[in-house]
Amino acid sequence: MGGDTTKGPLTITLQVHGYVEPDMAVKRSGAKVGDDIYVTGLLGDAAAAVPIVTGELQVSSERFDYFYERFWRPKPRLIVGMALKRVVHSMMDISDGLAQDIQHILKASGVGANIDASRLPISAELSQWQPESALTLALTGEMTTNCVLRRPKNKPLRSR
Repeated sequence: MGGDTTKGPLTITLQVHGYVEPDMAVKRSGAKVGDDIYVTGLLGDAAAAVPIVTGELQVSSERFDYFYERFWRPKPRLIVGMALKRVVHSMMDISDGLAQDIQHILKASGVGANIDASRLPISAELSQWQPESALTLALTGEMTTNCVLRRPKNKPLRSR
């Protein structure tokens, strides 16, 4: 997973390199026509938290706690990514919002996509708090640690 944070007077860049067997690498270019699209967690919560954590918006302590956690303590889906590498065609992190990041997979793979917005995983907290903007935040919100992946149609993901 990657990304750069470059706003402010100081920029720190860190690179971590690893190794993966060539036949085990899941690339953006692997998506196929007919694949289903999945994401690994809730979308939009971290983006909704921005005005809360910057102090631009005052909310109840319960709401603050929920969104604070989503913003400052994200849960990277590394284990999920490693577990799924044998069963998905393509996968990448969502760091710039689903609507933008899915485009990287589509372009690299030469395929298209239809996303049913009614099936996006949006938290009840976000839907209740911001019903008019929850979908936009889910599609365009940055700062998530979820993954988007493409899997052969009608082959459900199973956990052991």
